Amino acid sequence: DLNAVDHHSHVVNGVEVMDGVNVVYSLGNFCFGGNRNPDDKRCIIFQQSFGITESGEIVDAGINIIPASVSGRSDTNDYQPRILEGDAGASLLKNVAKISNLTPEDTIWMESSYEIQNGIIATNAANDGDLQ
Repeated sequence: DLNAVDHHSHVVNGVEVMDGVNVVYSLGNFCFGGNRNPDDKRCIIFQQSFGITESGEIVDAGINIIPASVSGRSDTNDYQPRILEGDAGASLLKNVAKISNLTPEDTIWMESSYEIQNGIIATNAANDGDLQ
């Protein structure tokens, strides 16, 4: 296995690499239809790209962590997820970085990743973030 993704906690949690496997502890409530107005509408989209070597080995070709919201509105759930931009997107990704065990300089980022395009996750922050 090259990845493990969980979603049950209903809130965004950290990301780490364990024994060469990307572990995403929770995406939050992406495309969540079970609550008309969840308290925390933040979520992430985790993209993983794979490559195949000439010998047929499957290898990590990069990740992308995209900040998003389950709703296009803040006062209710309109069931129309959207990518967060600007300060809202930066804030969510900085919080994900704080609670993640990713070393950005050792992480393989997809060439078109949100991180490469926006330079959001700049440090491997202590594991004391405010997302639980």
